[in-house]
Amino acid sequence: HTLFMRLCSYAGVACVEIKGHSKSVGYEPGMKIREDTFQNTWNAVLIDGDWWPVQCNWGARHLVLNKDQQSKPIKSKKQDKIRYQYDEHYFLTDPDEFIQEFWAQDAEWQLMDRTITLEQFEAMPFVRSVFFHYGLEFDHIMEAVLYTDNKGGAEVKIKVPEEYAKDLVFHYQIRFADRERRNDTEFRGARLERFVFHSLVEGSALFSVHVPTAASYFLEIFANKIDETNKIGDDPN
Repeated sequence: HTLFMRLCSYAGVACVEIKGHSKSVGYEPGMKIREDTFQNTWNAVLIDGDWWPVQCNWGARHLVLNKDQQSKPIKSKKQDKIRYQYDEHYFLTDPDEFIQEFWAQDAEWQLMDRTITLEQFEAMPFVRSVFFHYGLEFDHIMEAVLYTDNKGGAEVKIKVPEEYAKDLVFHYQIRFADRERRNDTEFRGARLERFVFHSLVEGSALFSVHVPTAASYFLEIFANKIDETNKIGDDPN
């Protein structure tokens, strides 16, 4: 941050340091953020009279897996094939998108007309930069925690821009949220993935879930462009 602020100074651009919380390493949907957890620091720069947020660490060190890692099970950390990739999303980000991952303690530096509370930040769906890179949107206001109906059913519908409709491939993972069951990939001999039905309907990616038993689950949805390896949910750290 010091280096970045010096560069701003030399260029004659105002730059300030912002403190707050982020949905970073270890964060999971539904978590409560305390004063001493998920702390983060980023910058805001003034350009032509407008302030823009910048998270240079995340932008310069966006972590992705190599293509062959998508289909092969991870056996050990030593065998992980990882690389760092520049992610322009975190430089001069639209504040309405930035707030999805970063919450400023000083509401003024949320840089939005209508600021949100920490509780509202926690309730927002957990998305990553690729969600915005491909112009994806939820078909209605979505929260991080969904509740099924009395038959165990729930839906997640993501609108896909026409320009990417033929280029994006979606896949998903579902797992138990309870720590004592997180390694369980099956329920009564059936893999949990079988309880999710994915389809493309009228320009939207639809995920219909019918969980097999009363419990808490994590549903992770990934989007890959046919010739790329970025995915929703990748952690930039």
